[in-house]
Amino acid sequence: MAANLTLENAASSRSIIVVDWPLARVLYAMRTILVGWIRTSEARRHLDQLDDRMLLDFGFDPEDARREAAKPFWKPFTLTRS
Repeated sequence: MAANLTLENAASSRSIIVVDWPLARVLYAMRTILVGWIRTSEARRHLDQLDDRMLLDFGFDPEDARREAAKPFWKPFTLTRS
């Protein structure tokens, strides 16, 4: 005979995962922030590998690009074309 799961015994049952939606939203927000930090870090690493000629071809001031590449990963990416 199949067990009839109710709200009272759902939390103690191993066959059902009870999701706390506010916690899920917090975890999703944290994941979004971490992915953003990883992308910013990778973009700065790639930016640092470009030589001055390439930066000028893309429309970036080399000194501004070097300052941007030196920033920590948690600071927003603010480099704009000159």
